[in-house]
Amino acid sequence: MAAIAMCACEKQLKSDIPSEGSYVFTLKADASSIQTKTDYTDAGVFSWLSGDCISVLFNNGTTEKFFTLSTTDSGASATFSGTIDESYSIGSISGDKWALYPASDNHTFNGTVPSFNIPNEIDYTGEGKFYYANIPLYALGDGDNSFVFKQLSPVFRFTFTGIPNDVTKVKLVVDNDGHQMAGNIVLKDDSDSSINGYYLQYSNSGSPKTVSYTCNVKSDHSAVFYVPIRWWGTFKPTLTLYNASDNTVLITKTAQKATPDNNYARVKRITIPVTGGVWSYQPKFNVWEGAASTVGHTHSSGTHITSLKACADASYIYLYLEMNEAFFPLTSSSATESLLQFAIKDDNGSADWKFGSDKINLTWLCWLASNGSFSISAKDGCALFNDAKIETHGGVVYAEIQIKRSEISQIQSSTTATTGVGVCIFPGWNNNAENWNGYTWAPDGSLLNISLPAYSAL
Repeated sequence: MAAIAMCACEKQLKSDIPSEGSYVFTLKADASSIQTKTDYTDAGVFSWLSGDCISVLFNNGTTEKFFTLSTTDSGASATFSGTIDESYSIGSISGDKWALYPASDNHTFNGTVPSFNIPNEIDYTGEGKFYYANIPLYALGDGDNSFVFKQLSPVFRFTFTGIPNDVTKVKLVVDNDGHQMAGNIVLKDDSDSSINGYYLQYSNSGSPKTVSYTCNVKSDHSAVFYVPIRWWGTFKPTLTLYNASDNTVLITKTAQKATPDNNYARVKRITIPVTGGVWSYQPKFNVWEGAASTVGHTHSSGTHITSLKACADASYIYLYLEMNEAFFPLTSSSATESLLQFAIKDDNGSADWKFGSDKINLTWLCWLASNGSFSISAKDGCALFNDAKIETHGGVVYAEIQIKRSEISQIQSSTTATTGVGVCIFPGWNNNAENWNGYTWAPDGSLLNISLPAYSAL
């Protein structure tokens, strides 16, 4: 079985040779019960590694504090030892024997339960440090000072592959949509039998709201990060991977939607290829160079369509949109939602084109989302709609739509014609509950003029 663990001490390991006024304390730590729904290793079992550190609570009758113990063993069970001030005995004043992993000099105890410290900046590249699994664990010791560890939160395991050859050290910064990611987080007892004890009680409003991890790149040009999250909440991270040597961005990605995880004992694996450059949208249609471009209507709540491009070739009209993801009320209950209306006129339209007129062709072109995620589909079999792509990143929705000219009679004949086009979006509109509220359009004023090459039938 491959060993998966880490030394999370924030200073060098304590010596097992006692100094004056101290003694060496040894205990047995077991993690054989920790098995995940995915895995830490291919075998799916946690294992200690030589050099691992745990924080264990001691008291001197009036003061309670954590001491760091370390191990030279490997495997599901290991012996941990460390140097303890002679006036201190294991356990709290009330007798509870707490241990936390990974170790930290900043774990605290309030007399009843510990608070688990997750620093907002964690560096695993120092000498004598191991980077394997940043997975919060706790244990309550028995009368024989045996400690059986349990998991405190779900964890995401992000593996970045294809890191450029000249990058030797990387930093990952994680922002969970403004929710607490680090700090002192209290252990909460839960009566739910599936929890099997305690979990980390993150605060909705707590800080810090980001966490960063720095590690060395492996010989196969990959880096692995374990990121704990609150088990009952949602996780919609923005992940930014930096070259730690010069702080340049290697890749940045934002989750498309929040994912709740109600299984505290889960390690979910996600692999992300690194291209060596900052993320950029990759077009589906190679037509956008020189395309006409504009922005959308400015509402009191912001400009929801931040870019509209349009162009045409002999057989198709093409639309490209960049939109504010927060504008769309995604739900999982509707198979069709957020309607896009396409407007076209054989010459440029007026500023009130969005309301329609005898001279403007308005078509319910396509849906922009379904079942809680972005996915373009034709509205009621609209014959204009031909092909499309939609993608989200960093809070922006990118969409491309291909429209058949063969279905629009007034723009088929002229070889020198121009036409005006526009779009109008109705967020949350679906087949079951029409919603006109909050609609947005682009361009803000007259329709966007595009040139029409000579028409060629499909």
